Amino acid sequence: GAQIREALTLTEESGATDQIADLRPRCVLLAADPGADDVADALAGLSGGPGAAAPVLRRDGPELPVWAGAADVLLAVTVSPRDTAAAMLAEAAGRRGVTMLGVGPADSALHEACGRNRAPYVPLPVAPHPRAAFWGLLTPLLVAARSLDLLLPAADPASLAATADLLDTLA
Repeated sequence: GAQIREALTLTEESGATDQIADLRPRCVLLAADPGADDVADALAGLSGGPGAAAPVLRRDGPELPVWAGAADVLLAVTVSPRDTAAAMLAEAAGRRGVTMLGVGPADSALHEACGRNRAPYVPLPVAPHPRAAFWGLLTPLLVAARSLDLLLPAADPASLAATADLLDTLA
């Protein structure tokens, strides 16, 4: 529960989702380093359904699809300060004019790539173990996906706060 509340606060403080709130992308690409695969899988499973404003595609590997450009959005997530998989895609996205949002530890390779490309980034504290970072990493992405109309209204910040309370009760 505390991870969700902290991530909601950090997301709001960063203003990151405000920069993508009014976009209606052609496609949303989702990139994750190997340690954050479960986060990307969860977001992909929760978004991009028939009522979504745009399809959501997982992107693994260092290259973007040949058609990716200014009409698309990249959501990138990393759990490791040193992993470069998501950062490489962010660099490629920046060269092509793809709007992006990064989420992960402060001072990570992805954070640097987002900074070089003037892309918003939600810096989170480093978790002691990748599995312990799940809710902290997923929460900013859920907020972003909601602002892009990729999720049902149930994914609003009030619902996420209620989820945090439920997790505290179960713990």
